Amino acid sequence: YVRHDAVAEPISKFLNRHIDERNHDAEHLIRYHADKRSMKASPATLNPGDVVTVEWPNIPTKKGQWIGVYSPSSAADDDYLDFYDLTKQDDNKRSATFNLINMRDDYEFRLWHGTGHKARLLATSNKVAFKNAQQLPMHVHIALGDSPSEIIVQWTSGNGEIPTVQLGTSSRVYLQNYTGSSHTFKANDMCDVPATVTSSRLFRDPGWMSEVRITDLQPSTRYFYRVRNNATVWSKEFSFNTAPPLGDLTAETRFIALGDLGVTGYPGAVSTVQRSAVDIDNGSTMIVHVGDLAYAHGAMFIWEQFMNIIEPIGSRAAYMVAVGNHEHDHTGSVGTSMCGDDGFGFDPTWGNYGNDSLGECSVPVVNRFHMPKNGRAPFWYSFDHGLVHVLVISTEHDFTKGSEQYKFIQNDLKSVNRTVTPWSIVAGHRPMYSSIAGNPGAQHVSGVIQDSLEELFHMYSVDAALWGHSHAFERTCPMYQGACRGTAENPAGTVHLVIGNAGYALCSEKWDDVSWSEKRLWQYGHARFVASSNTLSFEMIGNAEGNVLDSVVLHKAAVSFPEAFLKESDQHAPSY
Repeated sequence: YVRHDAVAEPISKFLNRHIDERNHDAEHLIRYHADKRSMKASPATLNPGDVVTVEWPNIPTKKGQWIGVYSPSSAADDDYLDFYDLTKQDDNKRSATFNLINMRDDYEFRLWHGTGHKARLLATSNKVAFKNAQQLPMHVHIALGDSPSEIIVQWTSGNGEIPTVQLGTSSRVYLQNYTGSSHTFKANDMCDVPATVTSSRLFRDPGWMSEVRITDLQPSTRYFYRVRNNATVWSKEFSFNTAPPLGDLTAETRFIALGDLGVTGYPGAVSTVQRSAVDIDNGSTMIVHVGDLAYAHGAMFIWEQFMNIIEPIGSRAAYMVAVGNHEHDHTGSVGTSMCGDDGFGFDPTWGNYGNDSLGECSVPVVNRFHMPKNGRAPFWYSFDHGLVHVLVISTEHDFTKGSEQYKFIQNDLKSVNRTVTPWSIVAGHRPMYSSIAGNPGAQHVSGVIQDSLEELFHMYSVDAALWGHSHAFERTCPMYQGACRGTAENPAGTVHLVIGNAGYALCSEKWDDVSWSEKRLWQYGHARFVASSNTLSFEMIGNAEGNVLDSVVLHKAAVSFPEAFLKESDQHAPSY
């Protein structure tokens, strides 16, 4: 819940700042002189985007005061979602403004002084709630389906009945109706605490996630759509553009990639979304998010925030995701195979895997993001989009030689038809190459990824690999076996792009001195790609100014090796 007129901080900071003290001495929280008439929140009925003004005109603002944000209004005093510290606010200013999101429950604000056993409740506001809170569709986003002519429309509401999408090629003129299905998940679907703990701050009702598949779409076409459940409230109108036809070597394919987003304000996640929206305006039709999505760590209200933050871009371009350690890694077990590892976390002795999801074990991702079903989505899968073939892998599941995922990767890369999709891209979370120093565990995992997968990348001429995990930007030369192979104009290896700089706190470590790293930055941004038949253009767009921080153009002399596509043997020479 971002205060409207302040710079937002990562929610994890909010959760850690006061809650530990309050939980330790929760029985000492004292309510006295808490007059509801002395604090007012308006408007009481909200529409999406409304700014809430909270006023306490009869109570002087003093150092040590803070406002707790509660939803539902019945939440216990120590179970607040967020807070705003009034310490630095002018004594004469007795108001604050907030942006809220619809979580299908009402809100209340409480004015406190002090923390721990010294906390005193000074005032409680009236309740505020969104109009049609249960029926209003939220978190609208789309994904590519099982063929280039299919899109999956997904959203959340409090009503899972008969999900419906109306579609047309003109604004407000909807000629087609599609229906789908809805589902939800519960606390006991996840693996461990704190994700399994029910509270307003941790597990709360996630609503019903609806999915409708739109088929028989035409390439290079703009579509307009709206969604609802049963006969309830329609969403506002959204639109998206489909990619050019597969194999059309005269057209360009534009897309975006980013990683490690979170829910931070300027200059982090919110700025990344705003900059990415400009690229969608200019023709990008796909977003690849290479893991570490919300950083919710078991707090479902942060998933609500994340889905709300990405809606302006996810509703307009196919939002394709990989899982990261903060979605998936777990040490607990679950009774279903929803997490893609038969209920047990991937925790090899050679890795630094653990419980980074704090018990989520990918359950929110599996339910919120439905991807193409040709692998074990959303963990590993692939798709064609315009002139690009994208293989999404999971570095949080077994990828070593002989594993189920390894076999999928091998078969997928072997089957890419480069006469149709000249460019082959792999996207995953933990990087195969990164020169960030000071983390030997991460570097060892990178070495295992190299040992397991790099030969396949080279054998089947993967042009670029997109990674996150390291909260920075780094671009390598075309690489194979730890060395530069060729140049961007004549590549003989894979260019690795670490793009974990989309929003979460940037790394502060030093860089190792390596010959293969061509650009390294500690700045927020996202990646922009333009693919033609013989070039793949990349730019890193900075959040602060919207300027190009780095760029490279990979060249391909001609659409290469259709014979490799047809050959059964794996023993063919790479052709970049």
